[in-house]
Amino acid sequence: MNTLYHAHSGLRYVVLLAATAAVVALGYALFTGRSVRIASTLAAAFTGLLDLQILLGVGLVIGGIFPDAVVGHLVMMVFAAVVTHASSIIGQRSSSERRELGIRLAGIVLALALIVGGILAIGRGVLGTAPLNASSGSELLNADYPGARTVTQAAAEGAWIRPCLECHVPSSLASRCT
Repeated sequence: MNTLYHAHSGLRYVVLLAATAAVVALGYALFTGRSVRIASTLAAAFTGLLDLQILLGVGLVIGGIFPDAVVGHLVMMVFAAVVTHASSIIGQRSSSERRELGIRLAGIVLALALIVGGILAIGRGVLGTAPLNASSGSELLNADYPGARTVTQAAAEGAWIRPCLECHVPSSLASRCT
């Protein structure tokens, strides 16, 4: 589990780099009309890397790493993937190459904003790291994620159905309202 966590954490930098490269290439191609093939290739690479990142993240959740804030993180990342794929599909169906580039550029910029928001949702800086506890691959360091628990622990507490009486969110997120 520790290896999967580090792969997910490290791939984040590659995803952010691919997104930045795709934005620069798409912007250049949009405004100059040149290097369209490179821009499309970088946009496709970003999409593939984002899909891999989400797959690794889902593997972590299935493997038992489930801090409270991961719900917002997971939702934002899935939205980022949906936006990226939708902009690619809509762009391919557009009437002109220039319009396709603009749609894909807007989609990747929006996805990048969602990715940054998703990283911030788990209480990290975009370029910061928080290691797993080396002795136990299924629990995060309490210093980094107070209240972190495994999926089994959350289910045993009824976190999926019991809402907070104050803010009406599932109790797995209720610690935010106090």
